[in-house]
Amino acid sequence: MEIIETLVFDSHESCEAGLRHPIYSILSEVKKLRPGYGLRVLVNDDDWFKAIESIIRTMKKLDYEYKGMVNGYFHELIIFKKEYENQVS
Repeated sequence: MEIIETLVFDSHESCEAGLRHPIYSILSEVKKLRPGYGLRVLVNDDDWFKAIESIIRTMKKLDYEYKGMVNGYFHELIIFKKEYENQVS
C-alpha cells in the first residue's frame, strides 16, 4: 500500500476557525483513492477519532489501520481503499 497524502486535524485550530468536522475532508479525499492507496490521518480529538473510525468501518470499499499515538498528542490512522482479488477487468 502506498500513502499518497497526510491529513492533519487539530481540534483547537479547527474550532477557533469554525471549520467543519474532519470527516468531510477525509471522505472527499478517499473518493480519489485507487485500490492499494491510502491516506495518513492525524487527529488530536478523541471524539473526532471515534467518529472517523466508526464511519470508515461502515464503508465496504475502505479499511483502516490504527497506528497509535504520535507524540502523545495525535491519533494516527491509515485509511485505504481495499484491493479486491478476482476483479473482472
